[in-house]
Amino acid sequence: MSMESKQQTFSFWYFIIAMIALLVVEMADFDEEIGRLLEEAHARVKETLVMQRGKLEALAKLLLEKEVIDRPTLEQALEIGEETVGATVTEGRPSNKEGGNHHAAL
Repeated sequence: MSMESKQQTFSFWYFIIAMIALLVVEMADFDEEIGRLLEEAHARVKETLVMQRGKLEALAKLLLEKEVIDRPTLEQALEIGEETVGATVTEGRPSNKEGGNHHAAL
């Protein structure tokens, strides 16, 4: 192999290694950004769950008591909160007086 050929081969591999190094740096920046976005999303979800805990607990209690709830009952559970929902909900399956399907499949 001639000296010029060896130099071209070296230049080619040097270029490849430099490109790989650049990609590694870019991937690290990308990973850092993804991590930051995931942390922010996690914080927002946690904050929302903490803020809505009363509603979630009321809904969970209601669903443990009943297998199926109608839409108005679901809306009432989400609006009123834990204390009132337990007292106003009647036992049994909801009626479908309006002819439409108002069951919440949760």
